[in-house]
Amino acid sequence: MAERLQRLPIMRAWPRRFWIAVLWGAIATLVMALATGLVAVVGREAWVEPMPLVLAARLIGHLANAPAESPAVAVAAFVVSVGYGALAAGLLAITSMNVTLGKGVVLGGGLWLVMLVFWLPMTGETAFALVTNPWFWATSAAIHVIYGGAVGGLVERHEHHDEAELAVLYSE
Repeated sequence: MAERLQRLPIMRAWPRRFWIAVLWGAIATLVMALATGLVAVVGREAWVEPMPLVLAARLIGHLANAPAESPAVAVAAFVVSVGYGALAAGLLAITSMNVTLGKGVVLGGGLWLVMLVFWLPMTGETAFALVTNPWFWATSAAIHVIYGGAVGGLVERHEHHDEAELAVLYSE
């Protein structure tokens, strides 16, 4: 059975699709990080601090029994944040026959909900101040849509670019 599945073109193509999407997901996460930094700097009434990195730093600092502001924790938080966005994009690519801009936006919205339900409560004392601020809701949703749109658009563009190569692979 396993040998039969390996002969299917989609089964041979998934590792490549996964890693391509992981690369584009990392780039989209960096775009989201830049947008988050801009919101934290320009829109001080919306966010007190750049949330994705702060959430990761607080969690890692707690687990490592280290201050969240330490350089090592900050670097680890950056790696975890980028890895989280990259992995989500890779999973989208292998669970969908084709990645589109719309599917990317849905992914971004889903990750926004995950952030609200699981990650936001870990922010500590700033959680209440954030959830009572309508600008936080709007900007955090917009930033996640930017991430999802970037993932969907970049992966879709890459897939269309390789369409001739994939057509040969799928016709075998």
